[in-house]
Amino acid sequence: MNSLVHGFRVMLYVLYSLVDKNHDSCVNLNGRKLLYQRKIAEGGFGTVFLVRDLSAPHGAPGNIPLYALKRVQASDVESRHTFESEVKAHGAVTHPHVMRLVASAVIPGASGPLGFLLMPYYSNGNLHDFIDLRLQRHQPLSLDFLLSLFRTMCQGVLAFHLLDPPCVVRDIKPANFLIADHGRGTVLTDLGGVVPAARVVHTRAQADALQDDAAIHVTAAFRPPELFSVPSQCALDTRTDVWSLGACLYFMVFGKMAFDGTESAALAAIDYQGRNDAATDLIKSMLQIDMHKRPTLPAILEALAPYQ
Repeated sequence: MNSLVHGFRVMLYVLYSLVDKNHDSCVNLNGRKLLYQRKIAEGGFGTVFLVRDLSAPHGAPGNIPLYALKRVQASDVESRHTFESEVKAHGAVTHPHVMRLVASAVIPGASGPLGFLLMPYYSNGNLHDFIDLRLQRHQPLSLDFLLSLFRTMCQGVLAFHLLDPPCVVRDIKPANFLIADHGRGTVLTDLGGVVPAARVVHTRAQADALQDDAAIHVTAAFRPPELFSVPSQCALDTRTDVWSLGACLYFMVFGKMAFDGTESAALAAIDYQGRNDAATDLIKSMLQIDMHKRPTLPAILEALAPYQ
């Protein structure tokens, strides 16, 4: 019986290879035979592919499980550390609005070791594309629905703020929130930038190092002012993430970026187009230039409580 099952899976592999000539290779990850289907996303730190798990039990051929497989370089000390940090971040939090890690491994590759992270596949895509598509179709989303989505985004990030010690996610942007399968919530992904939240700076060298690190791990259009020009004497906390979330909410409500990714833009007056509602008030509070004037995520979630 086992030989028949194995033969059936091999036959499926051959069939899928014939159907899709561009994605006919497999990777073996912790006992799973994963068949590449297509590229889902690509960024500075890696590439995400849609894969089928040919090793998993399944019924009809069309029911072979789909996953998202992130592939990153792990050939030097820095890239290996980034990969291991992302795996650790996944392991630190179990939350319905944070991406679940199914499996991970470092595997030898032609140009050096590669890190792989296997995660559930969310077919609805990411929040950035979701909002853009609705705008292109002239199908605006209700404010209540947007705030209910935003509430789940804050809940996912808060899970890291509540760790001991508290951590910040840092690379917070609409593209890093996937739309849940039921369409009523989000799932935070891309956790490679997670670090302890409390960062105290005493010297210019420390400030420069923190600033350089932020330039790598925090997308410019969502980077708070205090990370563009880090003072020689300062203490940062979880409210750096609050700014990034505020910039996300601005994009969701207004359909465009609040900032162009420069320090001058982050310090300039924000165009609210004369709008005055609960969402705009919340955005204004989160995009305070002075970090210490921003609300914490528990306070923000209290304000969002009516939007279930």
